[in-house]
Amino acid sequence: MGSGEGKLSTRLGFLPNVSEIIAVEPSERETVKATKRYAKAAENPGFLMPMQKWGSVFYYDDGLKNKDVFILCEVIEHIAEEKLQTAMQLIFQEYKPAVCIITTPNKEYNTLYQLGESMRHYDHRFEWTRAELHAWVEKMTAMYAYKASISSIGDIDHERGAPTQIVVFEKEVMV
Repeated sequence: MGSGEGKLSTRLGFLPNVSEIIAVEPSERETVKATKRYAKAAENPGFLMPMQKWGSVFYYDDGLKNKDVFILCEVIEHIAEEKLQTAMQLIFQEYKPAVCIITTPNKEYNTLYQLGESMRHYDHRFEWTRAELHAWVEKMTAMYAYKASISSIGDIDHERGAPTQIVVFEKEVMV
């Protein structure tokens, strides 16, 4: 979801055990970039061509139900916080992926980038501290049948953590 210019989708296309990649993106400009990237990658043997779809985390698409993995890589911070719950409800209650992976910036790390109070991208609606992400994840796991683990990506500063936070939600198996 929010596949952008196709960097991650292209990398996934070279993994040996991946059998389907659906790259969902609302921006026509980014989709054009992704299409060019996929065409270039397809020149290499063993590349699985992603299926490009127009869409977003706000528009229901029956073809996205019950997939193995949903990835929102640097996506949630582009959604207004008050609308994020609507997107997560669609993912967790309607699509019900086995796993949902979400990455988002760690606001605390921004001081190391000398950003002051600025966010990392002009289109970010919010950036969370580690504590804010933990609180949101607790809320999500209380509302939906998913358990979660949180970890970090990138160089870790002993006071501020890492630049990127990653959450892996796994659907709880009913016994």
